[in-house]
Amino acid sequence: MKKKTKKWCRKRDWITLIIVKIIMIPYFFIKMGFRFRRTKLRMDRPYLILCNHQTFWDPGFLTMMYNRPIHFMATDNLFTNGFSSKLLTFFFGPIPKRKQGGDIQAIRAALKIAAEGGCVGIFPEGSTTYDGRPTSIDIGVAQLVKRMKADLALCNIEGGYGCDPRWAAKTRWGYLTCRQVQVLTAEEMASMTDEELHEIIVEKLTVSPPPSEYRYRSKHRAESIESAVYICPRCGAVSTIVSSGTGFRCTACGLTGTYNEDLTFSFDDSSVKIRLMSEWLELQKQRIEKTVTEYDQYIFEDDGVRFTISDRSIGKRMILGIGYLRLDESAVSFSMQNGTERTLELSNIEIISPVSGRKLIIATRENTYFLIGGKGFNPYKYTQAVYYLKGEGLREVK
Repeated sequence: MKKKTKKWCRKRDWITLIIVKIIMIPYFFIKMGFRFRRTKLRMDRPYLILCNHQTFWDPGFLTMMYNRPIHFMATDNLFTNGFSSKLLTFFFGPIPKRKQGGDIQAIRAALKIAAEGGCVGIFPEGSTTYDGRPTSIDIGVAQLVKRMKADLALCNIEGGYGCDPRWAAKTRWGYLTCRQVQVLTAEEMASMTDEELHEIIVEKLTVSPPPSEYRYRSKHRAESIESAVYICPRCGAVSTIVSSGTGFRCTACGLTGTYNEDLTFSFDDSSVKIRLMSEWLELQKQRIEKTVTEYDQYIFEDDGVRFTISDRSIGKRMILGIGYLRLDESAVSFSMQNGTERTLELSNIEIISPVSGRKLIIATRENTYFLIGGKGFNPYKYTQAVYYLKGEGLREVK
């Protein structure tokens, strides 16, 4: 008996589209000041929609803007949340994709949706930005566009970093827009080289980085900033930044600062010249060698981390326990309160990536681990340090 192939484009996608628009449009206008222009795609053509990536909610913003259902590529961690993952899959039909690198199954799904005349949505930067600057886009996305033989819609989200930074605990009200900037037909792209098409994609998906001419208002603007920054810009102490409300301080030297409504920093010490998050992250890159070589027992150590292991075959995460996460020059180790211990050799780690806020993914050849830290946990520092120790230098953190 011939196996029935999965159909991606379904009638219920249209019902979901209507429900999402009714609920989400007023919610995000009130929550973040979201604005958009309703945009129509031709009903008789398949589309690949590419957009820059600034917030967790970006798929929703595109869904609100367009007149057709969109199947978005989503990373593996979305599919291992048990019942909630099943609901998302049933209503939205997302395409599973590995957190980093190519995924042949995801590409096949995109080609199938295009063959059915549907729309695929991809955020080619791969992850939301930590500092408001665009992240890199691989040329492979241009190659996929041409393979799909679909029309290409290029979109911009602006103000997303101001309203909902990747490191933030709470959103802010401000200026957030979503708009289509260019459409290229499959026929127009057929005569282009991969390099030419890639250049257009990068150009059109690039938006202005901070500082901003707009204001992003919240009484909690700086909270959880320590999930991105871990080195004091004055004394160089590690993991001593503590945030509260609109400000933060270093518990080692007493430096205090404020995260302003225009996405800049101001400090009580005029000798600290850092003004933007991008400058603070660059400072951490410059000091990573010193950080990973000058330590006592562990480079980094955090308590109160919850460890889970993802099992895609059953769509669930199984809790291993809560305890210490530690990094030394050769391994990442878990030491849990229930007596369980696991050691992941750096050479066996294929993927390490912050998800958002206080969440971290570590994937080996055998398993994928999903870690959630307590208040003040910084997944960025583990990612940056592991890259350096594995000989990948100052690789971009995504």
